[in-house]
Amino acid sequence: MNLQPPLTSRVAGLPDGNGTEALAMPRTLDHTLVHKSDPANVFVASIMRADATPDGYDCFIATLHIDPNHPFFFEHPLDHVPGLMLIEANRQVGTAISHRFYEVSHDLAFVLNSLDVVFEHFAELRAPVLARFVIVAKTYRHDHLSALTCESQWLQFDRPVGTMNARWSFSPPALLARLRRNVAAGEVH
Repeated sequence: MNLQPPLTSRVAGLPDGNGTEALAMPRTLDHTLVHKSDPANVFVASIMRADATPDGYDCFIATLHIDPNHPFFFEHPLDHVPGLMLIEANRQVGTAISHRFYEVSHDLAFVLNSLDVVFEHFAELRAPVLARFVIVAKTYRHDHLSALTCESQWLQFDRPVGTMNARWSFSPPALLARLRRNVAAGEVH
């Protein structure tokens, strides 16, 4: 299910698509905000809140940081951004949004519950890639935010490159450890 329309109008303050703005932003988000140990593995340069969708959903625009010298994602010559790098970048955007805009504690464990990805075009290396994130559902347990669901698009040259819809949840590490022990012991919930 895809509830968000393609981005057809420009969002104020976004790069103009010619690559100069995003390519001039070599800095990335703090690695702890996206749950990475090595800052070289952070693929998000910036995130800003955009206007809510017509349906009232929270919307965010992220500028991705694509390093064509990354030793894993570019271990052989490529003329485009690898799909798995885009997926990891979007996972990082969702994690950072959770902390920065929804105040999810760094003490909670994040669990990726579902992921649906479609690639429509290649993401080219010569221009910035943006991610448009729409939070389409917030789940609460005992009055605490426990999960977010997003519909997102990668955008380049003002057109969609692909979509990634995902749901991730937050839990105390002790609860996850207990659930995993129960499964290992043969108990199914």
